[in-house]
Parts: sequence; structure tokens; C-alpha cells
Amino acid sequence: MNYTIFSPADFKKHISTVETTTSFFHTPAGILRTESTSVGMYRATFIDEKIHETQLSQLDDLTALSFILVGTPFQIKVWQELTTMNVKTMHYQALAEKIGHSHSYRAVAQALARNKIAYFIPCHRIVQKNGALGGYRWGINRKKMLLESMI
Repeated sequence: MNYTIFSPADFKKHISTVETTTSFFHTPAGILRTESTSVGMYRATFIDEKIHETQLSQLDDLTALSFILVGTPFQIKVWQELTTMNVKTMHYQALAEKIGHSHSYRAVAQALARNKIAYFIPCHRIVQKNGALGGYRWGINRKKMLLESMI
């Protein structure tokens, strides 16, 4: 996967000068709506609405996708670490320790909440220290589906 990194201010300038594309993909966890520019995908959200079957595409080769990461240096560090996890799940504090900020597990949680391409940067793989699933933007049931399908 290729990543282009923007600060929030630089991305605001970028997005105001380019054409965007919206696509819909069928995934094991439901319909995913993505938004992209010629540089890469910058948003992926699950939707619960019905869409016409002809609007759906296939996500075949994830390694060929390009992404735009928009965030602070700390957020970028958290998101990049998620893409290199070699375990199925990890708790917030362990992730904070891996990025060298052992006491910043709440900031890690906030970075996860701001992840705009969460399907591809797998914040659903972060759980509570006791093993409970914790929260997820699109609900616990979807988080369970994602973990079961190991996306």
C-alpha cells in the first residue's frame, strides 16, 4: 500500500483543487463507501443504506491501492503502526508502548477514532486490556465481523 501524508491544512488545500471520486464496495462487514482523489483514497465509511447492485465494485488487490493519511504526526505514527501489526489484536496501551508513548493510550484511542480509512488501517484490531472488544465507530457487531474475517 502506498501512503501520501498531508497535514490537515495541506489536505484542505489539496481537496479544494482536485476532483473527487466516490465508490462503493461489498465487504464481509457490509457496504463500504470510499472517497478518493487522483493521489489516493482519503475516506472509507460503512453505510447501512441500500444501493443499486451496479454501483458496487470489487476490492481485489489491496496492495495496489494508494491512500491519503491526513493527521498530526502522532496520529500518522499510530495509523502506520496498525498496518504492521503481526498479531490479531492488541490493546491500547500496548500500541502506545510500541510507538514509544507508553502513557498515551488515551491519545492512541483518539487517533483511532479519527482514522478516516479504518477498514484499511485496521483500528478494529485494537481491544481493551481485558480482551473486551470496546467501542467501534460502526458498532460492535461489525467489529466482530471484521475480526472474524481477519481484515
